Amino acid sequence: MGSIRLNETITSSRLVQKLRTKFPISNNFDLIEVFNNSVANDPSPPSKALAVIHRSTSSGLPVATNVFTKILDYNNRDFYKWQMEQIVKDISKEWLKECGGGIQLNIHRDPVSVDLLREDSVSARINRYMNRNRNSADKKSVEIFSKSTEINGEKNWKTFHEIRFFWDFSWKQNIEISSSLLQVFHTDSLRRIVYTQPIDPATPIDRKSLNDEIQKILRETKCVEGVVLFENPIPETESNFYHAFTVNYQLVGVNTFQLNSMPLDFKYLIS
Repeated sequence: MGSIRLNETITSSRLVQKLRTKFPISNNFDLIEVFNNSVANDPSPPSKALAVIHRSTSSGLPVATNVFTKILDYNNRDFYKWQMEQIVKDISKEWLKECGGGIQLNIHRDPVSVDLLREDSVSARINRYMNRNRNSADKKSVEIFSKSTEINGEKNWKTFHEIRFFWDFSWKQNIEISSSLLQVFHTDSLRRIVYTQPIDPATPIDRKSLNDEIQKILRETKCVEGVVLFENPIPETESNFYHAFTVNYQLVGVNTFQLNSMPLDFKYLIS
């Protein structure tokens, strides 16, 4: 079964250092590790799985969110995935019970889409640019994936969609943008990716207007990829979006579910 390590006691690695930077303990994130070096001649590393939990009371109701999970032992992937899920749920439920009850959130991402978007080699960037239509997500498959996560008491809450744009050399810089439709919430200067979200999530935005504004933002931020993260459903006619992830909820010690917005900064939701 192995042991559970928390925060300062987890194994130091490049991935852990990145997680500490993105999910700092000072911002109420907890890093969890499943560690097991008791199996003789085990070809996989003793660090078997990692997860990150965020604790929040800012919404008026305690919320524990599983924001990240990574299985490092691919020889026993299913086992450690199940084990880490149980550990995260047990830790979250215990904290929520101590708070008098609350909501447990679990973020589910399609591994194939995540691998495509996290790869930063030159060939991967060219692939995303040249094959942006072919690599786009299929809405029906996203719906099926979302429904498949409703197990062990979890229920679908929201599905966040991501539309990704690339620097367009043919875009005319003298195009006037009448009003601001998007707000930047994170800029990754190293990867040259800027992340935005609609200022008014309830107002539909056509793709041409999106493209015009994101092209303007790309030039202002000197980035080559621009992401629009939607908290509202993608229109039925929209078939060209890159990525989607589902947020599920489970009630702990409360009977009603009243949570209008994500109790977590958008910059922590990007893959």
